[in-house]
Amino acid sequence: MKWVNYSQFHQDRIQYGLEYAAKHSAQLGFDAVEYIEVSYTEHIENVDTFKEILNRYGLRLSCYTLYVQLFTPDQDEVERHMLRHVETAAALGAKYLHHTLFPPYDMAKITHSYGEVFDGIVDVAERIAKACNKCGIVCLYEPQGAYFNGIDGLEKFLKEMRHRGCDVGVCGDFGNALFVDVDPREVFRTFAKEIRHVHIKDYLVTDIEQPDRKAHRSRNGHLIYGADVGTGSVDFAYGFRELKKAGYEGDISFEIKQDDDGFAKAIGFVKNTMQKAGFEL
Repeated sequence: MKWVNYSQFHQDRIQYGLEYAAKHSAQLGFDAVEYIEVSYTEHIENVDTFKEILNRYGLRLSCYTLYVQLFTPDQDEVERHMLRHVETAAALGAKYLHHTLFPPYDMAKITHSYGEVFDGIVDVAERIAKACNKCGIVCLYEPQGAYFNGIDGLEKFLKEMRHRGCDVGVCGDFGNALFVDVDPREVFRTFAKEIRHVHIKDYLVTDIEQPDRKAHRSRNGHLIYGADVGTGSVDFAYGFRELKKAGYEGDISFEIKQDDDGFAKAIGFVKNTMQKAGFEL
């Protein structure tokens, strides 16, 4: 089990460059990093240099993540880029490739049904997953967006992918289900045995406005504010107990941006919570 720098690594890399991002990750005590490309048309220019810099600071690439919309008229172009990313992930030694499916949350702006979206993406998702499998990579999906969040939408998709012979799994995100008013505890109870990678983040769900802070709205209109890990509405203790019962041995990836003291507190909280759940760290 390793500690992974996700969001802060991305921010450091974009703002200061890869060398600084890798060095800072090592200084923070991380064993690995998670790479995310928020524009699927962008690619790492020099894979060998990228890998060499990570190695220099004793880091490995835990998961290669892509923010992408599969339900699009440009699906052939999306697939072409995604298959190139699969090759890059394999070259960097990633064990997992995690990508979004249908990111939109706002039901008022969605004009297609779940069935239409499902039918519209499953074939290309299958080809991406099988390309990953050929490279020794497992394709992961997390609760996200209006349709593949919570339980039912993601569960149906996973069953279909496995029916098609794909080796796939779940990225156990501690916070996303709150956006569709599903308790993350239900997500971990349902998918614990399928979770291969974990995203740490916290949110405060409330009906009380905080005028000086920006809030998101859940499907049912609740206010969602970002929170320091362990101070919000997420029940981390429950999630880790479910993971322990399922025999989880994967990485713990921090999807947060903090100063160094904030990271020390977040990592300390997670370690303490995991130990109480029975993990030996």
